[in-house]
Amino acid sequence: MQGEIVLLTKSAIFDGFTTVPNSILRSPDISPGAKNVFFLCLRYERTKVNFNLRQQLAMDLGEGTDQISQYLCELADVDLITLSSNREREELISINIQ
Repeated sequence: MQGEIVLLTKSAIFDGFTTVPNSILRSPDISPGAKNVFFLCLRYERTKVNFNLRQQLAMDLGEGTDQISQYLCELADVDLITLSSNREREELISINIQ
């Protein structure tokens, strides 16, 4: 890999970017799946879209909702997110990075 150049086509980056904290990207304590869920949560938070969170994450990552639930619990266990729900029983997440 050393010395190789990676080129991204315009279509690969057309949908925009999500800035992710390097400390989370490099953390050995968080599984790759949980990192992907966290990064999507950052994107969702930015767009302020309302939806069924687990179902949308499952569709975007090609995972089942049970697996997504495990990733969300993993993120909550390391205090990166807080899970809650409102009166309408919509699932809410709060991202805990300063």
